Amino acid sequence: MSTTDPVDDNGEKRMTLIESLKEIEKYGWYWGAISAKEAALLLADEPIGTFLVRNSRSKEYFMSLTYNTPTGIYHSRVAWHQGYFCLGGPATIMKARSFVNLINDILASANDPIHNIVMFPTLERSDTETVHLQRTLDRFDFLPSLKYLCRCVIRQNTTTMSLCSLPVPKSIKEYLASPKYLLVHYSEVETTERVNRGDKLAMLTAMKRR
Repeated sequence: MSTTDPVDDNGEKRMTLIESLKEIEKYGWYWGAISAKEAALLLADEPIGTFLVRNSRSKEYFMSLTYNTPTGIYHSRVAWHQGYFCLGGPATIMKARSFVNLINDILASANDPIHNIVMFPTLERSDTETVHLQRTLDRFDFLPSLKYLCRCVIRQNTTTMSLCSLPVPKSIKEYLASPKYLLVHYSEVETTERVNRGDKLAMLTAMKRR
């Protein structure tokens, strides 16, 4: 960070709202414009304390967190107030200049009794619950591997008989020819992964097309 970068009293770099929202696109925990229902489905089989970030459907907020707790899956909006992203309202101690720093602070507070995240009673719940958000659900984990995609493209453009003449090591030829790997057209990769991983990749694909 250069000496000309504006910082606040805590030494945190000040970012514009647009800069901060643009920054999150490269992080796997950001799932874009999926709905609350889709987010809940993604988290249904994940460990307690797992969460993801998505665009908020409310015009008053930019982002929402969806997270898995012992009593169910819940959603919390993240507010933008006086240059800070705030989880829990402007008076919360869980706030940061950038959204990435907010997520890092949330993860750091998972085992910190002083900075616990608390859910207060709502129409859906009658008690107060402490939430430990310990891990994020990474959308990049649901993408097919580069190795698998390369195999699909090679098999699409090469006959079984001609595999032996490819100028590649023997181990790669065996991988390409092995019957234990699904042989699919490149365009069918999404369908194959959907069978193996449920509807999660289909949801990710839909998100990318929006």
